[in-house]
Amino acid sequence: MGKIVYAAAASHTAQMIRAANVLNETQRAAVYGAWETLRINLEASRPDALIVAASEHFKTFHLDNMPTFCIGLGERTRSWGEGGVPKYEIPLHRELGQALLEGLLEAGHEVAYSYDMPLDHGFACPLHFLTPTMNIPIVPIFVNCYAPPLPAMRRCLELGQALAALIARSNVAARVAVVGTGGLSHWLPAPKFGAGADEEDARMIDAMTHAGRDDVYTEIILRRVKRMSEDGTARVNEEFDHEVMDALLSGQAAALARRGTDWVEEHGGNGGQEIRNWIFAAGAAGERGASVIAYQPIRRWLTGIGFMQWQT
Repeated sequence: MGKIVYAAAASHTAQMIRAANVLNETQRAAVYGAWETLRINLEASRPDALIVAASEHFKTFHLDNMPTFCIGLGERTRSWGEGGVPKYEIPLHRELGQALLEGLLEAGHEVAYSYDMPLDHGFACPLHFLTPTMNIPIVPIFVNCYAPPLPAMRRCLELGQALAALIARSNVAARVAVVGTGGLSHWLPAPKFGAGADEEDARMIDAMTHAGRDDVYTEIILRRVKRMSEDGTARVNEEFDHEVMDALLSGQAAALARRGTDWVEEHGGNGGQEIRNWIFAAGAAGERGASVIAYQPIRRWLTGIGFMQWQT
C-alpha cells in the first residue's frame, strides 16, 4: 500500500531563475531559503515518486485542443527550457502514472492523458529547485488555469482527494510526494480578445491557438512582463494571498474552493487562478496540519510568492 510522505505548495515564476538580481536581500533569503527547506524535506522523505500539479502557458497545450486535466505518462519527458529555465530530461514514474489514470477514470474523474507531454516552466521551475539532479521520477498533472472556462476549484480539491485514496490502495509506489505549484496573486499581461484587441494581441492569440508558434507568444509575453516589472505597474494583492494561505492552514480548502473563479479573478488576478494547484495539494494532504515556510510580495516578479508544507 502507498503513502503520501510529503505534500507542499509553492509559487513559481521563471523569474526565480532569470531575474534573481532584482530582489533585495530579505526577499532573496526568504525565497531561496524556502526552496532549500522544501528540497531538504523532500529528500528526507525518500519518495519513490513525485506528483507535480501545475499549469501550462501555451507551450504544450493550445486553444485548439485544451484539456482540463492531463496526466503525463511514459518513461521520460523533457522541459521546453523557455523563459530562462534550463532544459531538462525528466524521468517519469510510468507505473504510478498509469495506475492513477486508470483509477481516476474508474472513479469518474475524466482526465486526459499524454505519452508526449513536454513541461514548461510551470513544472520545470519548481523541479529546478526541488530536485536539481532530476533523480526523482515524477507524475506531471496539468491543470488548466489559464484558458477559460476553467475547472471548478472544488474539482481540483476532489482530484487531490481521489489521488490520495488511490495511492493508499496502490502497491506501485510505496512512498509518494505531492507538490502543487503556481500563484499566488498576479496579473499577467494577457492579450485582449474582441473589442480593444490590437495587432500584437492578435499575434499572441494565434500563437496561443496553434502549436509551432510558441516563440511569438513567449517573445511578446516576456517583453510585456519586463515592461511591467520595470515601470512599477505590476500588482500583488497581499490580502488575497494571506486569505488563501490562511484557509489552507486552517483546513478550510473546501470553503476556499467555493469562493470561485470570479472571486479569484477580481482579487488575485488571472495568474491567481493557479491556486487550484494549491487546493489540489491540500486535497491530497487531507487532514494533516500545515505551515507557511515563507511569503514575499514581489512586484518586480509580478507575483505574491508563497511556500507551504503539510505535516506527514
